[in-house]
Amino acid sequence: MKGYEFQKKISLPESHYNTFHVNDVLQGVKMITQGRLDYFIDYDEGIKQTARQNNIDIKNFTFTQGFQEIYLVGFSSDTKGRKLRVMYNNGMKMLFANGQLENILFEYGVIPQIVDEQQVATILSYYSNIF
Repeated sequence: MKGYEFQKKISLPESHYNTFHVNDVLQGVKMITQGRLDYFIDYDEGIKQTARQNNIDIKNFTFTQGFQEIYLVGFSSDTKGRKLRVMYNNGMKMLFANGQLENILFEYGVIPQIVDEQQVATILSYYSNIF
């Protein structure tokens, strides 16, 4: 999809694959189901939601975890932004303290299902230092 530049994260030389940019997720999903693409790179939740909203059967799709992305939440520096930042940080601290954050991270694949306890501790330590 234009703008994401996923191709920069593919570790193969560009001579090993062809890039075709689609206009939106719906176009990519349709092209996969019609056999016009071999693969489509996008966020799995976006693909699933688009398929659901457009009654497209994707039960034969195979989803593979590709890239680990780091997303940051930004707030404006005005009074409202500062209040929102405090609310967000307090909410994240609460989620971390009661264990809900760990469940969320597992559910959405931030912490892969196949990890050992040390890896989980390292990832959670990272989040505990943020909040």
